[in-house]
Amino acid sequence: MSDHLLIATRKGLFALERKRAGWDSRLIGFEGVAVTNVLRTDGVIYAALKHGHFGAKLHRSDDDGATWRELTAPAFPADAADAPSLFQIWTMETGGRTNPDRLWIGAIPAGLFRSDDRGETWQLVSSLWNVPERKRWFGGGYDAAGIHSISPDPRDEDRVFLAISCGGVWESRDAGDSWSVLGKGLFAPYVPPEQAEDSAIQDPHRVVRCASAMSCGCNTMPASIADRCWRALGAAVAADRRFRFCGRGASASGANRLVRPGDQGRDSHATRRCAVRHANRRRRPELGSHAPRPAAARRL
Repeated sequence: MSDHLLIATRKGLFALERKRAGWDSRLIGFEGVAVTNVLRTDGVIYAALKHGHFGAKLHRSDDDGATWRELTAPAFPADAADAPSLFQIWTMETGGRTNPDRLWIGAIPAGLFRSDDRGETWQLVSSLWNVPERKRWFGGGYDAAGIHSISPDPRDEDRVFLAISCGGVWESRDAGDSWSVLGKGLFAPYVPPEQAEDSAIQDPHRVVRCASAMSCGCNTMPASIADRCWRALGAAVAADRRFRFCGRGASASGANRLVRPGDQGRDSHATRRCAVRHANRRRRPELGSHAPRPAAARRL
């Protein structure tokens, strides 16, 4: 775990530093303003803001938060279909070590923006905005759909996948010139049954790339097997609000893990490292080390 963390909050941007006696926190910018996302890359910090009156703003610091300069925030061009206004910058991501000057922004409404000059100028990735499936996207908590996850492949700067709420998971292999939807296999229980497996209206809450298992099928899936990548979790695991994913191997039942198509056999260290707990809900407290007897259960 890093000894230096940046925390974006509704009351400003904070820096946390690990000390011998614990963590030390300090406000480094935007007191009282909602910071919707923060990104540190190559010695530069980018902060996305959401003002109640002025709307979405973007700032950059080249001196670790001591001073800030406002950048021109991305905007939908007037000739874009429907031409909405930018409601919120939801996520930011760098192009990686191979292209540190490249930045991606995912917004609400679900527009993807790219900059190749460290945020000085932005362009809407019109190839994604104009996909026919966008007409079926809808908001999952907001009025409009939004892009909340962007994951460039660290081995190939032109390969990017992202997730939209509610609009499925998408991948580009040519730096955003074209896109393929990879959501097949996901299931949406909030729509009519005949639409539940529609790849273009799924609501992934978060999609991340496991750095310790880059050879996993969820990270390197060819388009030809994309429809077989996503697997449902077992009932016991889902009830415990726990997700296991990016595994090379399968469990005995094969029901509680996402595995790469075609793989068989044992668990791997990568599988165990990739086990994560869903943070949206806390687990129910344990009653004790042993299951209660029937009489005790009735009294409870």
